[in-house]
Amino acid sequence: MGNEPTILSREQIEQHEETPVSHPLNPQSEMYYRSLTETAGFEQSGFHMVRVPPGKESNELHSHRFAEEFYYVISGRGLLLVDGDAHEMGPGSFAGFPANSAARLMTNPHGEDLVYFAGGPRTAFEIAEFPRLGKVMIRDGMTAYTVEADQLEKLG
Repeated sequence: MGNEPTILSREQIEQHEETPVSHPLNPQSEMYYRSLTETAGFEQSGFHMVRVPPGKESNELHSHRFAEEFYYVISGRGLLLVDGDAHEMGPGSFAGFPANSAARLMTNPHGEDLVYFAGGPRTAFEIAEFPRLGKVMIRDGMTAYTVEADQLEKLG
């Protein structure tokens, strides 16, 4: 028949080891991932349980040119910054970002951990923009490069 489905209980997910991650362009970034992507055998989608401690940020304010992305809050509260607007996020809150949409950043200004699911497609190539920093990231496979946005020149 092919590959077998993956079915996990909450307890099994919570037993997955957390991987500490911080965004290299944001010193306030501190996250802990439980990636369900590999457990499920996914090759085309990424699906992660993310924990952001109090006073920390998930990554850097960013947008994706080609990839869609979503956040679904499981527990705790956070602020989702979207193009300068702050949106209170709590259990059951969802945010979905089509490709080439608004810049976003999940933050945790509260006194308890913020836990949410994040996911989207696993693209072989991606361009991301970091508007607070004036930088652009170009990712080819697992190798990423950054360049100053004002240094990009149109070819032709």
